[in-house]
Amino acid sequence: VYVSIHEYPLYPGTGALDEVGAGEGLGATVNFPVPHGATGDVFRAAVDEVVAPLADRWKPTWVLVSAGFDAHRRDPITGLGLTSADFADLTRDVVGLVPPGRRLLFLEGGYDLQGLADSAGAALAALVDEDYRPEPASNGGPGHHIVEAVKRQRSMLGLP
Repeated sequence: VYVSIHEYPLYPGTGALDEVGAGEGLGATVNFPVPHGATGDVFRAAVDEVVAPLADRWKPTWVLVSAGFDAHRRDPITGLGLTSADFADLTRDVVGLVPPGRRLLFLEGGYDLQGLADSAGAALAALVDEDYRPEPASNGGPGHHIVEAVKRQRSMLGLP
């Protein structure tokens, strides 16, 4: 299963809502192409309402997270609105889908050095069940309609 929550249109240039896999892999690709300004509550809703139920069905044995810290609100490349606390929450929730020892996190992006340091620190702390939150979680940005669209799409396809 491949899940991507990303600013759209921006990176990665693919990842439209209708890219869901084909044949036996139908539904194994889940894209959340969120708009500029999306905040942590949108990302958390995507994990809680779609990714966690999907994991219940697929029973993953490993989780590989490509952590795009360029989603931090201070990053000069993207226009997303996440904070370091959002990365802590998301890390905790996603790695909780598999047992310890079966979790890998990769640093993918982050171009504001303080935002990168805070976010990576918060994610690593969450990985070892510590709480490090240099700033509060974010909410109130756009993008909840994308989570709802993914849920409708998966329901129409008969997928969790």
